[in-house]
Amino acid sequence: MKQLTLLAVILATTLTSFAQAQLRIVDYNTAGIGNQSAITTVFQAIRDSSVNGVTRPIDAILLQELGTGDITTIVNILNAQGNGTYAAGNVGSTTGGGSVGLVYRTETLDLIAQSQVVNTSTSGAARGVMRYTLRPDGYDAAANFYIYGSHYKASDTTSDANRRNVEATAIRANADALGEGAHIIYAGDFNIYRSSEPMWTTLTDDDGPGQAFDPLGQVGNWHDNAAFKGVHTQNPAGSGGVGGGMDDRFDWQMITGELDDEEGMSILDGSYQAFGNNNTHTLNGHINTGTGASATVLNALGNASDHLPVVAQYQVPAKMQFQTTSVASQVLVGASLSTTATVTNSAGDGIIVQTALGADELDYSLQGTGAASGLFDGTDSAFGSGNNHLVSLTTSTAGNKSATVTATATSPQVPNSVQAQSINYAVIDHANPSFSTLSDLNSISFDFGTVTLGSLIPTINFEIANLLGTVGFTSDLEHDGLSFVGDAGIFTTGLENHLSLLCRKPSPAS
Repeated sequence: MKQLTLLAVILATTLTSFAQAQLRIVDYNTAGIGNQSAITTVFQAIRDSSVNGVTRPIDAILLQELGTGDITTIVNILNAQGNGTYAAGNVGSTTGGGSVGLVYRTETLDLIAQSQVVNTSTSGAARGVMRYTLRPDGYDAAANFYIYGSHYKASDTTSDANRRNVEATAIRANADALGEGAHIIYAGDFNIYRSSEPMWTTLTDDDGPGQAFDPLGQVGNWHDNAAFKGVHTQNPAGSGGVGGGMDDRFDWQMITGELDDEEGMSILDGSYQAFGNNNTHTLNGHINTGTGASATVLNALGNASDHLPVVAQYQVPAKMQFQTTSVASQVLVGASLSTTATVTNSAGDGIIVQTALGADELDYSLQGTGAASGLFDGTDSAFGSGNNHLVSLTTSTAGNKSATVTATATSPQVPNSVQAQSINYAVIDHANPSFSTLSDLNSISFDFGTVTLGSLIPTINFEIANLLGTVGFTSDLEHDGLSFVGDAGIFTTGLENHLSLLCRKPSPAS
């Protein structure tokens, strides 16, 4: 216990150096917890490993051969390493050989639902199959994905192969019922020896939306075959454990096509690995005969379990942030008016995604309707600066105007994928000054006649009106000043005291 406490302090001081990017999902048959120190070292090594330039703690780990209380121990180990808060899902039933279970990091994943979808039987599944529905934290149901946790019947007899196929058939039926577009990971200890088995055909059959794919495309006879040495997962202890050394590919993360299309949540190229296996070890030997990790980690892999963990990284979907700039509440007919619409991929939340590699790019369309016009398409990567689009607003006629600018994400699984901004403003007619309230009279002439020197100052009354354009939408007429031609000093008017002339309200002047 003292050793774990010290480790937590050390890790807490170095955690900030890790660049968190995408979800790191692990499948691991820990064979119970025979050597807690070795498992602790393996978990730390997975966190410290760099894949595509990214180091990251475990976000979800599917486990097999769990004994009573083992999953709680694993939660405690992960929590003690200072990588966040881990929680456990339900554990499946078993007829022997331990159960399957899930541990996940609560800061990055939400467990939405869980159920045992295949029960144990003497002729079918040896251990209950669990289906977990998970969602990246901060996303909505569009980003749900599913993990089937399995531990198929072991051994290489025809009866064993048939029992594996019974389990695979039930899993496929359940997965197909999720419908098109489901993002599914089939994880577990498959105990399969070659792709000619009925189980493999069932999982990979293209008749149904749950068709499974090998992310590595390494199909064939894996057992004791040097051509597949780089994907073998059992037995890292060499002659220890179940014996046989590194000669089988028992441990898997198979995926549906939705996780292999580089859109939305999707596996990242080059991230899938049998942890510690870089194809340099001796066939049928101990994993420490290779160079896939440090000697300390390779020895820990051999001491922790008779299986290697399978580690893969998945990008998360994009997010969309959308906003428009405000506009003047009133403008004149014919004025130039527009709003700037900004669309940003906001997936870089600092917890799940801290590099652009960790999230899908945001593809979107932008359209103005009503008093707005324009149709745009764009793309923005996580941590991009966003894209600005100038959306024109009509001012051709007077009246109240309502515009809507709508951004629609075309990338899959984007939360709140349709967002709209409403813009309301008024367009008013220009003021129309006239010397008559009845017609548009823009000039008048006055004849003062002959004025005798010293006589009373002659006056002539006239009026100025603002003619109505559109009812309720005509600008006020404001008097800004007067100008005269000729000897202007001999004339005066009363207009200096009339600064604002309202619509169709004549202002007498002298």
